[in-house]
Amino acid sequence: MVVGPAAPRPANAPAPRTIPTMNGPNRERSRITIPVTAAILTILVTYIARLWVERSLAYGVQIPLAGDFFRLSRGDNPGVAFGLFDGSPLVPWLTILALAVFALVLARPMLGDRAGRAGLGLILGGGIANLLDRVGDGRVTDYLDAGLGAWRWPTFNLPDVAITTGLLLVLWALARDGRGQPDADHAPAGGEKAP
Repeated sequence: MVVGPAAPRPANAPAPRTIPTMNGPNRERSRITIPVTAAILTILVTYIARLWVERSLAYGVQIPLAGDFFRLSRGDNPGVAFGLFDGSPLVPWLTILALAVFALVLARPMLGDRAGRAGLGLILGGGIANLLDRVGDGRVTDYLDAGLGAWRWPTFNLPDVAITTGLLLVLWALARDGRGQPDADHAPAGGEKAP
């Protein structure tokens, strides 16, 4: 099959498809919708999970979810990740400082990428959920236990999962951005011809 130059488009033919883009206030509103929604959903889901654990799971009880590898096991963490700064009165302030620095440093570059925005929302939602959990007694309720036999990862919770997942999404967005692979939010203002 021989392929030649494209024939001119007839006057009554439809225009080529374009990828729609948002401009102005709608684009700005769209840029904050994903992180705000992700943060709110993270806070709500983790709050419900924590309430269930605190009301239904006694200390020392282990409920296997995937055999011995993954189970529910209630514990308290007065420190930050993996018990660092255990019992320090600085922990809430360090959490607030970390969230503020994170928001100021990464929020702006992440607003141009959907995965980055979702990651930002998960990190902020997880951080806020852990901070709210800590308000009452200075401790965070942990309940997810993973490992093999005697080797166990430190017990963690859903806000920790959200923070870790968010961090992975942010790193992925930064790596993609570095390779020049923008998502649809980076399309030119006038639209871009679709393949």
